[in-house]
Amino acid sequence: MFEWLHWHPMTAPPTAKDKSSAQNYLSSCVARHIQEYRDRRDSNRKNAFFIKMFSVFVGAITTVVIGVGSSGLLVGGNYPQYASILALILTASVTVISAWGAFSGHDWKWVRYRTTLAQLYDLEDDIAIETAGNAQLPEHRVREYYDRLKSILRETNAEWTKRRAAGEKDFVISASRDGAKDKSRPPKKRR
Repeated sequence: MFEWLHWHPMTAPPTAKDKSSAQNYLSSCVARHIQEYRDRRDSNRKNAFFIKMFSVFVGAITTVVIGVGSSGLLVGGNYPQYASILALILTASVTVISAWGAFSGHDWKWVRYRTTLAQLYDLEDDIAIETAGNAQLPEHRVREYYDRLKSILRETNAEWTKRRAAGEKDFVISASRDGAKDKSRPPKKRR
């Protein structure tokens, strides 16, 4: 939910002068980020699936409720009105859940975090191949791999920031259609 609280794309490099500790630090950073992005990917996949299935399920139930309410099967009492009220509540809940899904962006996060995870796995594999047989990486190679890790994380963070900013701009624009002023565009000149 508050993913940004755990966001550490720029972890400080090791201060130890020992090459093996720098290499161990690099490996532990990669492993930690792999776990973080695996968790994020899984969480966003589950949330995206829930939102879609909720909408489909409630939509189907709403159709049945409207059909039964208008079919005349519910004779006597206030059953037709209850069916209408229930259908209204169900469709409103779909609207709320869909808006939450659109704002939180679970679909694109799922795809982005899956891509980031694949890049981290590639990085981990490249390090493992180069260090096969307990070989120590030269200091410049540790730095290159560390820079690559930072680049992967920066790229993901940049997309997240861009999407968030675009979402805020879309929100301001849609609010302007409802009567509020759009602060993202300059005012139109009058002739």
